[in-house]
Amino acid sequence: MIHTYQNADIAKWAKAAEEVNAFMALTYLSGAYATLAVDGILVASTTFYLSLHSASPSTSGANEILGSSQSGYSSGGYTGYRQTLQFAAASSGIQYSSDTQTFALLATFASGIPYFGIWTAHDAGTYICGGPTSGLTGSIPNGASVIFTGTSASGSGVTISVQG
Repeated sequence: MIHTYQNADIAKWAKAAEEVNAFMALTYLSGAYATLAVDGILVASTTFYLSLHSASPSTSGANEILGSSQSGYSSGGYTGYRQTLQFAAASSGIQYSSDTQTFALLATFASGIPYFGIWTAHDAGTYICGGPTSGLTGSIPNGASVIFTGTSASGSGVTISVQG
């Protein structure tokens, strides 16, 4: 372990996370400070880029389903580049996307599209974070459009939240 923890239980959790090559995030921030932290990661009014992933993006943006205009595209994927993504200001530790992204699919995704990622550029760029999607299970046919609709607190679009 890199850190020494004063609480023995937290030290055990950190050790368990390390043994399975996972990361442990622990914070004792108030709701107001957690909101500031989320808002600081995905700054409101800054343009980011949304990607689709066939499996967990891990901490690097792995398993990305590439768009037809992106570097490394071979076939399948979707039309164009990653879609632009903007966020409204965080509130109560939650930040919602404020725009809509549409991915026109060029292949059938029999296992759905289980993950998304957020990047600094439409092609290449730096991977910031990602997570599981909801509602994109089952076979998604060729020619379908996968749409993330940014609408405040409706649960649609991309939502980043403080957990715990």
